[in-house]
Amino acid sequence: MDADKVRWAVENNAFLRDREEDVVYCPMGQTLRLKSVKADGRRRYINKGACRLCPDKCFPEGNSNPWKEIDFSDRVDVKKPRS
Repeated sequence: MDADKVRWAVENNAFLRDREEDVVYCPMGQTLRLKSVKADGRRRYINKGACRLCPDKCFPEGNSNPWKEIDFSDRVDVKKPRS
């Protein structure tokens, strides 16, 4: 885990992809791991355990899953949570 990247994600309220480690750091400082690669090349990251316990919930109200799955294309390394 890269403490500087985790701190950046938290301070900027953003999901930050670390391409070298192939993980994503969430706005609450948790690490999301690669779940799958879509046919169009997007990489999907998830951490069900951390999201279930998270008080912030970085996904829209009414989402049927109690966790966040977030996709990143080849050109994107930072995403803001949707409200």
